[in-house]
This record gives sequence, structure tokens and C-alpha cells, in this order.
Amino acid sequence: MYRVVTGANWKNYNTAGGWIYVGPSANISEATQRLTMLMARLAFHTLPAVTNGNAHAIWHQFYDSPYQSVVIQALAKRLHPKLFKDIDPDATFREFHQRFLPIDYQPGYWMTLKPKR
Repeated sequence: MYRVVTGANWKNYNTAGGWIYVGPSANISEATQRLTMLMARLAFHTLPAVTNGNAHAIWHQFYDSPYQSVVIQALAKRLHPKLFKDIDPDATFREFHQRFLPIDYQPGYWMTLKPKR
């Protein structure tokens, strides 16, 4: 079982701060803490995805982006690591930035909780 949530920097829209900030220049340590808190909610905390490292967060704004293929790569690699061991979504997105975007690539567009031991 897998859990995938989307998040972004919504501090101007949601002052409660319950969102998971993933996206350009996101602090992955902070995103991990926030996803951990979300997965600790009663509705999630008993799910195997939370304990086996299959809880993921991806940048919400990919949904209307021509770069959706990068998310597909990232999820494919997370869901089937052996099958997709040769793909590197970070390298793909870095190349997209170099070739098509006026800004440098910054990691932080997705993250995965580490399995609980």
C-alpha cells in the first residue's frame, strides 16, 4: 500500500501550517516532519504505508505542468525501485531546467518517509 500526498508552500493561504512544503528550494527535513505529523493522524497511523516507507509527498503544482513526466519517474522509482533503478528523476528535472527554464534547478520537489524500525 502506498500513500501519496501533494503539497506546496501555502503559507500565504493557510496560516495553520498543516501543509507539507515540497517544491523549489523546500527544506526536506521540515517536509519530513510535516509528513510524519500528517501520517500520525488517526486516519493514517495504522496504515502499513506509514511504517514501511511508502508515504510520499510531491509538489502539488506538477498537476498542471508540462513536467508531469518527472513526477511519473519519481513515483515509478519509489513504487518499483528494482524495475526503474536506471532512471533519475532529479537528473531529468535538472536537464529540463537547464534546457527550458530561466531558473536553476533546486531539489525538494518530492520526498519519502523513511521506514520506521
